[in-house]
Amino acid sequence: MAQATDQSRYKGIDAARGFAAIAVLVAHAIEIASLATFKSISQFIHLGAGGVYLFFMISGFVIPFSLKRVKTVKDFAIGRVFRMYPLFIVSLAVSITGFMIGATPWLSPKSFVLSAVLNLTMVQEFLGFPSLRGAYWTLGYELVFYCLLGTLFALNRSSKLYKLSPTISVLLILLNLASWVTGRSLGGDRLIGFAFMFLGCAYYSYRAAEITKRQIVMITALAVSSISLQWFTSISINANSLATLSHYPTMLVAVGGFIVALSANDTKVSPLFVYLGTISYSIYLVHGVVLIWLRPTGVMSNTAYFTFALFASTVLVSALTYRFIEQPGIKLGKRLVATRSERQVIAHDPERLA
Repeated sequence: MAQATDQSRYKGIDAARGFAAIAVLVAHAIEIASLATFKSISQFIHLGAGGVYLFFMISGFVIPFSLKRVKTVKDFAIGRVFRMYPLFIVSLAVSITGFMIGATPWLSPKSFVLSAVLNLTMVQEFLGFPSLRGAYWTLGYELVFYCLLGTLFALNRSSKLYKLSPTISVLLILLNLASWVTGRSLGGDRLIGFAFMFLGCAYYSYRAAEITKRQIVMITALAVSSISLQWFTSISINANSLATLSHYPTMLVAVGGFIVALSANDTKVSPLFVYLGTISYSIYLVHGVVLIWLRPTGVMSNTAYFTFALFASTVLVSALTYRFIEQPGIKLGKRLVATRSERQVIAHDPERLA
């Protein structure tokens, strides 16, 4: 059985966040600069999807730490709101401005105004409306995940989170069997993100010594099997599915990458990627906005130059948005729910009690 731990920071996980953010950034850069190159690479591995899957597993692993540190579901909600929304509101405002001044064309038949309003909820795509920025779609999954865990916490049912991974996996398998019987996809694609998140929860339980190594191996095998079956169903039944040939190895790489990151020796983890992981939320939201600024420069004519320019510009802007938007929001959220003694700790280290 894994040793119980109260450790709140895993450098390997922080570094994995950095890898995930850069994978998404590079995928979008190549796709925009050279669609042919993007398609060639995506025949083997889908960088953007891999980054998102890795993000989902990391969320499933780290959010239970937040649940352990709060006293009420209200405190948990406040912490999450002040973690996610300050930077998101700024990103959304810049995106809306870009559409209004014509820097970005609005191609959807849906109302722009209504879409913009619904984007504030982060669950716009669950409601049938487009995201103003491509990266926003994952935030809806994160928000629903937080609501599910917050509800379990309020009902005093959050002590056995590892059980939710097999539950989601079995549900996914049943949906796929039903899809084969009916000859059409029944929405299993929607559960893929949650399958990764709750698998991450199971690994939290393993590191907290709540389950054995044998149990986590079995849970992982079940989750991978259900995800694999969904991939096979998607490409077999729904020709327009996002599940392409490369998504299967991409999913396996994401799971394997998470396990490697979790097992990494902290002393051997690159400080650069740890820092990129620290500002990964900014990188994820900012790079789409930076793309708007780079389009008129002509740098897009060269894939390598454009990728480097996007990376350098995004990291620079992300360092600033993390320092002046994310950190103050995180610190304010923690102050609102912390005790007096905890406030003194937060004043010196805003990453504590994350």
